[in-house]
Amino acid sequence: MLVGAWGHGGACTTGRAIEGALDLGSQASIDLPAVWLAWFDRWLRGVASDAMPPVRYFAMGVNARRYADAWPPSDASEQAFYLAADGSLSAEPPTTSSSRSFDFDPASPTPSIEHLSSDPLDDWSPRDLGFLERRSDVLVYTGELMEDPLEIAGPVHLLLQASCSAADTDFAGILADVDPDGRAIFVSHGILRASFRESLSNPTPLVPGERYSLPIEMADLGHVFLPGHRLRLIVTSCLFPYYHPNPNTGASYGEEREGDYAVASQTVFSNPTRPSCLTFFVRSAVSS
Repeated sequence: MLVGAWGHGGACTTGRAIEGALDLGSQASIDLPAVWLAWFDRWLRGVASDAMPPVRYFAMGVNARRYADAWPPSDASEQAFYLAADGSLSAEPPTTSSSRSFDFDPASPTPSIEHLSSDPLDDWSPRDLGFLERRSDVLVYTGELMEDPLEIAGPVHLLLQASCSAADTDFAGILADVDPDGRAIFVSHGILRASFRESLSNPTPLVPGERYSLPIEMADLGHVFLPGHRLRLIVTSCLFPYYHPNPNTGASYGEEREGDYAVASQTVFSNPTRPSCLTFFVRSAVSS
């Protein structure tokens, strides 16, 4: 398994990293033909090679290649950060019940890039999300300053306890690394169409106002949050234009007509028995 800082299909085409707002250094890009040849040597010619460990990944933040025996690495432990009403993202579970709300209007969909154009879409490269945080249709949760490096390696999941005033909607999460100069740099994201929360083949409408547990699978990640940095999670209901805005009417994808939209009131809950939380896998004392 090979995990790197590439755009969609980048590992299968150029091997070049997409840096965006991050300086990934010289280690991020790979010699792709050498990887192919080592694979063919191992599996077609039976030539053992130290260049073929079970897992290789690039750790952004420290710009280093890492090696592991599995994904997530067997020496990684799962850690949760909990969403609180004061906008904090805490390693401590909540002791009281809380909620935060926002309205999502699909006629003015929440953007995932600052400027739209007719050019092909950029890859999901690291970018400053300041433009997104200022909107009223997002919820922002921020962790405390890191005192020690936090290395995330593996799948990332967001579990939201949420309700919606409509028959269907989307919920999305974006994980960012807030550096000391205040920039929040995108590192992972995920989105869920709520009617597909239980099955991808049998969508189930929401009951307006009822609370649901909504599991959102986010992009796997290899990244180190350095001392002086913070975790930030942005919760919203659209990542336009990468994803089709949910009309909030219950209409199936592609069936809605122009003007067939409804504004949805979204609420995210967290309490001691049913917390909303972000989970990922953390490695400690990793050597390159």
